[in-house]
Amino acid sequence: MTSPKSLLFCATSIALLSLSVKSYADVNSNQPLPSGRCYVPPAPRLDTPATQNNQQIAVRSKNAKLVRGKSAEFNDDVGATQGNRRMVSDKASLNQQTQTLTAQGNVKYQDNLMDVSSNKIQTNLKSHATTIDQAKYRFNGQSGRGQAKNLKLATNKALSMDDAVYTACPPGDESWSISASSLYIDKNRDWATAHNAVFHILDVPVFYLPYFSYPISNKRQTGFLYPQFTSSSNNGFDLKTPFYWNMAPNYDLTLTPRLMTKRGQQLTTSFRYLTLGQLGKIDYEYLPDDDITHENRYLIHWENDGGIGDHWRLHSNYSRVSDPNYFSDVGSETISDTDELLQQGRVDYRDANWNAGLLVNNYQILGSTEAPHKVLPELHYDGLWDTGLGSLKFGLKGQMVNFTDSDPDVYTAKRYHIEPTLKLPLSVPGGYLNSQISLMQTYYDQDTKGDGSLKSHISRTLPEYRVNAGLNFDRSMNWFGEKYQQTFEPQVQYLYIPYKKQSDIGIYDTAALEQDYFGMFRDRRYSGLDRISDANQVTAGATTRFLNANNEEKLRLSVAQIFYLQSPRVTLPDDEEGYTYSSDRSALAVEGDLNISHDWFFHSGMQINDTTGKINKSNTALEWKPGVNKMIQLNYRYGRDDNGTLRNEINQIGTKMSWPLRPDIHLVGSYYRDLYLNRSIESILGVQYDSCCWAVQVAFQRSITTHYDYDGSTDPRGEIDNAIKFQFILKGIGSGTSNDSDAYRKMMDSGRLPYGHPFYLNN
Repeated sequence: MTSPKSLLFCATSIALLSLSVKSYADVNSNQPLPSGRCYVPPAPRLDTPATQNNQQIAVRSKNAKLVRGKSAEFNDDVGATQGNRRMVSDKASLNQQTQTLTAQGNVKYQDNLMDVSSNKIQTNLKSHATTIDQAKYRFNGQSGRGQAKNLKLATNKALSMDDAVYTACPPGDESWSISASSLYIDKNRDWATAHNAVFHILDVPVFYLPYFSYPISNKRQTGFLYPQFTSSSNNGFDLKTPFYWNMAPNYDLTLTPRLMTKRGQQLTTSFRYLTLGQLGKIDYEYLPDDDITHENRYLIHWENDGGIGDHWRLHSNYSRVSDPNYFSDVGSETISDTDELLQQGRVDYRDANWNAGLLVNNYQILGSTEAPHKVLPELHYDGLWDTGLGSLKFGLKGQMVNFTDSDPDVYTAKRYHIEPTLKLPLSVPGGYLNSQISLMQTYYDQDTKGDGSLKSHISRTLPEYRVNAGLNFDRSMNWFGEKYQQTFEPQVQYLYIPYKKQSDIGIYDTAALEQDYFGMFRDRRYSGLDRISDANQVTAGATTRFLNANNEEKLRLSVAQIFYLQSPRVTLPDDEEGYTYSSDRSALAVEGDLNISHDWFFHSGMQINDTTGKINKSNTALEWKPGVNKMIQLNYRYGRDDNGTLRNEINQIGTKMSWPLRPDIHLVGSYYRDLYLNRSIESILGVQYDSCCWAVQVAFQRSITTHYDYDGSTDPRGEIDNAIKFQFILKGIGSGTSNDSDAYRKMMDSGRLPYGHPFYLNN
């Protein structure tokens, strides 16, 4: 009896013999390029007489013999035109009774669909049905050419050929071709069907199929996509053979059988839909009885965005995996590797001045990190109205949240919050002054589950006063012999919130926020409402920009710092940040972007403790882009606890590179190293050869995979996984255009650390 694994391998082997199609993301990518190394210009228009309309027939020759009402013969330099159909030949004859024109000798035929050369052609002037013997043909507007013993051109843009050969390679390139006893091409659907087909590479027959069909453009078509080969130390030989089903104009399905020699057989299903007002995707990946773990492994993902009418908005994002090691073991193209998966649904109603919504929220945490509380559900409201008193506005925020937890021993709560606000925005051409005062009232009904540090019922009332002012200056200047416009934009903010003890409130949705330049001007130190930090502080900052004569921003530099009139006292439980506020000021936040020259870009962001002189966090990137698809980037990331310990230190250096060695060879590379652990995190080296009718990609990837033990602990050094990926692409059979740059960009972003563009200049 044949095993299921053998059946799957046979199915995937057959898939390798089938040629591919593209999904609806590439519907418009088959437009002919106006120029480029693979562009084949249309054949010169045949020199034939002009006609007044599509029904009129005009014939030119040096000699003619006419028999009225019966026949006509034309010899020497014959040219005929009917609408967009043109033909030249040595001689031709016309049967006026059947309206059949027969041309012989050095025949060339041309219409909007194709160009054909032959020794004999016969066409009906009424039905336009045409038969051509010993034809050599070439399509207009896209790649595709060949020859046939007999070619029949129907009136509905359909071709049928006997003893035919087809290839999408340009003239002079015979890299691959398909020969068939009969070949039918439907140009309305851009689809071909072949009988007794033999696939040739460099004129060498490779395999035989009694019947198969394939697309000849990038339009959405049902069929097999190109297979993907990978060999890794983690999964062994890994083969994917996706099948695309064009179910309807507004939804489709991709089925991907996958064979991993070390783990078994997996099936991935991806369904996409576009309905009236809704756009979504449903993915399901299933690996039964993993040969290594002997467990069923799966991934579920659903996302949807849309609206109903003018006011209602719907959103869902749900993801779940069978176990914490799913991404490190099996991998997924649906979701990037992460340690938490969002499970969220929301409905919102939006009006001109207010919006309200219902939210449910949960996370699947992978690893030893404590899972956050579930939000089941949250009702929220936010509105802002003019009061009619000048520019004074009234705002109102509110929410009701029910926090639950799957662990019956963890505390839960219901939280009620309302926040009325008065805002007074004032602005003039050279500056602004914005003031607001709020009253934050929060009530907690907590089920403490025996936690003695918490109280069952808590009411917290806190006022907030905030004023933010800024000025805008600019001047003209010369810099290195060029004219620039420099701006100087100082801003200052005062924030006051009185202190209130909050340690008897549990932590449900609150975490510390990033204190970068923009974070310095927030009114909160923490997300959520479980901790509202006291504040009596002044934030001062400034931004300067340099713009050239073309209004391109060449330099942007921002600096900000908080000065504490009173040190904040509110902290998170087990928070070790209290030391930070023994100082009278925060770390100094600096952000800078520089376009050094036309093709050099530099970015740096830092948080500097100016008391100790140490850098708490920094990120730096230098990028050189000397031409199209040419890029080399160096980047560095550093971060430590604010108290200077190395418990959570990040100290990584990396590089990304994309470079065409020749017009047909493209090289990509990536390398990241952890300086703290003194080891490589990820290395990628890939090359793509891209001819006008085929392409091949080969990539080597070496990366760290993190595995969680049964107790949730992890090895901080991780394990190394080595992988080699291979993909072969035929152009003109459902593939992209010859100048498709997405392929190598996807190869460059295939790792855990994709390319990022950290430069925010306005040019």
